Amino acid sequence: MSVESEIKSKTSEVAGTDRIRILVVTEELAVLRNCARILERADHIVETALSPGEAMKKMKVLSCDVVFLDINLAWDEGIELLAMLNSHPAETAVVIIVGPSLVGSAVETMQHGNYEFITKPFTPYQLIATLGRALQNRTYLANIGVVQSNKFDGEFGDLSGVGPAMRHLKGLIERVASSGTSVLIFGEKGAGKEAAALAIHKASPLRLAPFI
Repeated sequence: MSVESEIKSKTSEVAGTDRIRILVVTEELAVLRNCARILERADHIVETALSPGEAMKKMKVLSCDVVFLDINLAWDEGIELLAMLNSHPAETAVVIIVGPSLVGSAVETMQHGNYEFITKPFTPYQLIATLGRALQNRTYLANIGVVQSNKFDGEFGDLSGVGPAMRHLKGLIERVASSGTSVLIFGEKGAGKEAAALAIHKASPLRLAPFI
């Protein structure tokens, strides 16, 4: 299988059949061209900007699914662009591009928003994998928005009881369900592992999706 075919196959796994519109923002022409080449090979629509100011102008007329933003840019405009993106996190995912010496700055930046980040230099596969994580995070945030009007009803299915142990279990389920992390449930046969898994699903932002 060619590199192009592998990239398209990997992208389809994380993005589905829809074409993704991606905006790449960096002042480094080599990085800009490399990102555009890889993402266009994956059959996505790629827009480019050499500055946050140019990116903001484009985003006023374009709807982008993902923005790749180079952290090395002048941060006066970069922070303004991030603020714009943060106002609609479920609509546009953000990936911070960072040099090895600025990883700490990227982590600090991520603490103020729902961002992925990728370190230069990167391979095509690393770029596509990061794109996949960004899209998954956007889907998660979108699901949270959908369920805000369909809030958890407090029903835990087959988990009944009002004793201290059951109240503790239900509280733990609600905390875990809202975290968005993977959970391993273990116990003896008949302990209620499946019932607990279903309760976590019902209390999570993904409750409207099928329980698998």
